[in-house]
Amino acid sequence: MPVPRQERERRFGHIELPVPVVHPWYVTGAAGARLARSLRMSEEELRRIAGCELALVTDPDTTTLYPGQLVDPEDWPFNPIRPHAATAVTGAAAMRFLLDRAAVTDAATPSRDTILLQRLPVLPPSLRPCFRADDSQTRNSDLNDLYSGVFTSIETFARMDNSWPVIPWLGAYQAFQSRIDALLGGAREPEPVQGTNARPRVNLAARLLSRWTTGPLRDDFLHRSVDYSARARLVIGRLLDRAEDDADPGTVTLGRDLALRLVEPHLVHALVANGAAKYPSSAHVMIQDRSEEALRLLETVCERSLILVAFPHGPWRLIALRPQVDETPALQVTPELLDLVSWENLGKPVRIFSVLTDEARKEAAHLLTLDALRTAPAARPPRPSTPNSFFDLPCADLPARLAETVFTGDALPIAPDDGLLLCDPGWLSSPGS
Repeated sequence: MPVPRQERERRFGHIELPVPVVHPWYVTGAAGARLARSLRMSEEELRRIAGCELALVTDPDTTTLYPGQLVDPEDWPFNPIRPHAATAVTGAAAMRFLLDRAAVTDAATPSRDTILLQRLPVLPPSLRPCFRADDSQTRNSDLNDLYSGVFTSIETFARMDNSWPVIPWLGAYQAFQSRIDALLGGAREPEPVQGTNARPRVNLAARLLSRWTTGPLRDDFLHRSVDYSARARLVIGRLLDRAEDDADPGTVTLGRDLALRLVEPHLVHALVANGAAKYPSSAHVMIQDRSEEALRLLETVCERSLILVAFPHGPWRLIALRPQVDETPALQVTPELLDLVSWENLGKPVRIFSVLTDEARKEAAHLLTLDALRTAPAARPPRPSTPNSFFDLPCADLPARLAETVFTGDALPIAPDDGLLLCDPGWLSSPGS
């Protein structure tokens, strides 16, 4: 079934790699040091094996070599002591051999499915867009250029077969691993990959961790930090298009700016799905500009949304409510809602949270709406525990307990060791005292 274009532009994809490669994030830095210790080799040897600069003997056959010995892969085909039955591997195959061998003795060894890549994730076009440079020219994203290099290597492998000599095949594999390193980041080269203008290219790791001229990956997608919550003062208001007798305490009214902040992800999706915006980035611009189409869809989105309101007082501290949109910059509630949650909340600032996913909305509707909270069984107050000893009673309860004992004739709870504190005569006269 063909996927629509708008759906392809926001979905993550993947590339089936012709040969497995080593994830560069696990062979450099602190992760590389931990992995090298697990495999009992130096960090330099680990990086050279992953970069196909060293080969690992897996089956020495009858030669003087031994399993796990490191050899130069370029000299391996011409080694006079190597019979055809001997086997050596490099790159991802060598890493698989080392990880399987280490997993036998160390259960904490990382899984090879984590370190070896057979599928390469591909970001949607909206997360690697073209941008306008300072010279007013439209430039391609660095990620697009790096993905193109990976496709070039894949086409090279498609033209290769088993009849190729070892040296050309090894060179193609080294170039493929190097381009994967350049794309994902954490490459072993001391200098970063540079483009045609001698500017270091921004790889995926740099986009995730650093701030560049085009913004980090999160800001390109959301245009602000991921915080869809707000604080507003609670006031009494009137529901829109409803009579006073028909007021629903489970519905509240929000200011327009407050509603735009809370339901922005839903509104972005609605603008793209409705065709009013082509990309999520353009939908964010429409919301910032308060366009007519965005404000029109805002009311429709609010009708299908829920918000969570944290009340400082009352029997229920978190309630799911249905929002409406108004011009008043406050959280307007009905008197009926204050009758249920306590009038002490009137005039107090409350925290409001968004419900962003359909699963969360279903759970909130099932557990946190007023109807669900009113039908839920009330929590039983904890029973006071019966003290095992007179000295376990709180000081404030001692007079009442002594008076109750005098009038009822009951005995005070005395533990066997309390005689040490009460100086029981029987204890004093016991043998060995």
